[in-house]
Amino acid sequence: MTTAPHQSPIRRSRCHAWVRYVLLLGLLPPGGPILSTPKALAEPLDAAGYTERCAQRNRDQDWKGAVADCSEAVRLNPALVDAWLDRCWARVGVGEADKAVADCREGLRLDPANSRGYIIQGYMKTEGLQDYRGALADYNKAIALNPDVVPYHEMGNARMGLKEYKAAIDDFTKAIEADSDFKAHSQLRRGDAKAALQDYQGAIADYDQVIALDPKNYLAYFNRAMARSDLNNHREDIADYDKAIQLDSTDAMAYHNRGLSKLELKDLNGAIADYTKAIELKPENADFFFARGYALDEIKDYRGAIAD
Repeated sequence: MTTAPHQSPIRRSRCHAWVRYVLLLGLLPPGGPILSTPKALAEPLDAAGYTERCAQRNRDQDWKGAVADCSEAVRLNPALVDAWLDRCWARVGVGEADKAVADCREGLRLDPANSRGYIIQGYMKTEGLQDYRGALADYNKAIALNPDVVPYHEMGNARMGLKEYKAAIDDFTKAIEADSDFKAHSQLRRGDAKAALQDYQGAIADYDQVIALDPKNYLAYFNRAMARSDLNNHREDIADYDKAIQLDSTDAMAYHNRGLSKLELKDLNGAIADYTKAIELKPENADFFFARGYALDEIKDYRGAIAD
């Protein structure tokens, strides 16, 4: 009999860029609801209009449209600081970190005392360059310029990148206390930091609070499932994966992880079905084939196991 497969490193992978993005929305000029549904926007008449529409498109996560509008704004008026900074942000969204660096640099050259600019530059360094210490330096510069706006959440994200989890917990706790509008997002990340320190019960408590605040938060169910799995509470983690899949049926990792838990409970056919769905969604992932191959071997389908 083959030995059970080790948990894949990808089991605990998470994507939190959208969480960081949500917190940064508070730094945009006012003009639209958070994560609003993209809508038809009026055609701008001048550089200021293009800058305003660029900001709205950033809110809508229409990164390409935002880049285009801010580009037109700086073409018409190269002295518009917000256009440079918002294009920096949008370029992180389209994966153009090198160009984002130049945009943030120009915006801050035009206005060296712009605290918002340093926060956006810090975000760019975290998301685009993985330069976490550089990001923290920018956040500290922003605080020195404007002590009334402290980007605790973003600082926590940078500390997560440095694996300074205790310090990250402190930052996320301050973010939770400082801004009730974004409490769920910071509480989610604090749960992740606790999970990284193997404080799974503490992580679950945070995820519970996120779900109470936002019952459709996919990541809260997914991450709580992983914490419960780490505590060998497989029936509970399967229930969380069920909910996560209801919210997003396209995430192959949720099926894969649920399959691992079903395997632990000796539900081999259920595990095989989940691995098969994960493979359908992401056939390039070898770990999914390995996991299914192990389960097929367990039910003595040796041909199928060898094929996987």
